[in-house]
Amino acid sequence: LSKFHGWGMRVAVTTVAAATRPDFYVFGGQAERTTLASAERYSEAFGCWETLPPMPTARSFCAAAAAQGKVFVFGGERDQRSAFAAAEAFDPALGEWERLPPMPTP
Repeated sequence: LSKFHGWGMRVAVTTVAAATRPDFYVFGGQAERTTLASAERYSEAFGCWETLPPMPTARSFCAAAAAQGKVFVFGGERDQRSAFAAAEAFDPALGEWERLPPMPTP
């Protein structure tokens, strides 16, 4: 935006960006050889961590992605063993987990 034009848009973009900063999620992991089902969310807007309901499946080394207002968690390992195909979705608005059909495996 031009220095001389668009002042209102610069203010609006800055305000919207500050109000819509994404939250960061951390799922599972390991603690002393125990696989965790924990779920945590960091709110950049509030500057704090929040404990969420635990995942239905404990896992480490998983992948996660956000789409359509939900956070999806895929695969991972349990108790330092082989990988598995479990998939689950967390709805931040409801604070609930949903089990999904397992991922296809080779």
